[in-house]
Amino acid sequence: MSVNNLPPPEFFSITPPLMDFEHELIWFDLTESFSQRIEYDKSNHVSTNTRELMELAFNQPLNLQDQKLLLNELQKNPFFVYQIKLSPLKLPRLVENNPLISIEILLKLMDSPEITELTTSVNLPTEFLHLYISNCISSCETVKDKFMQSRLVRLVCVFLQSLIRNKIINVKELFIEIETFCVVFNRIKEAVALYRLLKYQ
Repeated sequence: MSVNNLPPPEFFSITPPLMDFEHELIWFDLTESFSQRIEYDKSNHVSTNTRELMELAFNQPLNLQDQKLLLNELQKNPFFVYQIKLSPLKLPRLVENNPLISIEILLKLMDSPEITELTTSVNLPTEFLHLYISNCISSCETVKDKFMQSRLVRLVCVFLQSLIRNKIINVKELFIEIETFCVVFNRIKEAVALYRLLKYQ
């Protein structure tokens, strides 16, 4: 056999020894298999259509069918009110365009920081605030439709409770008027709650 026909020699390089370093990266070979589950609650999901409808409610009156859809969503999903991003600028538009929806939203937000932000966002003159409260109470008394009246009373009660809790109004100055309002509408639980709050002041 000639030298030219010999296979080329194989060179083996020896693996260098592993040196211990202070900040050496150690690779862990995980042998256990971890099964991960995604925790997702379908009840918290709000459809794109509902979100768009809510945005529309701030800008224009909704038809009865759309109002019912939003009201059902508010009843079904307790987290929906925190996803609509209600602000002091948006609230007046919602009250004006869709009062029934605004009532339900405010009732849901009653004990949340959002309602405090809404009631303390503007410093109003005392005379104006008193006149506004008197007009609200008068509106409740003059509404003929019982269903609408009940909704309006609930909204006014939530509004007054928030003003009292945040010490925005002096209860003594409006005590008789608010007390009479509560007595007249004592069939509504929000009016009873307002009456109790009034007595504790």
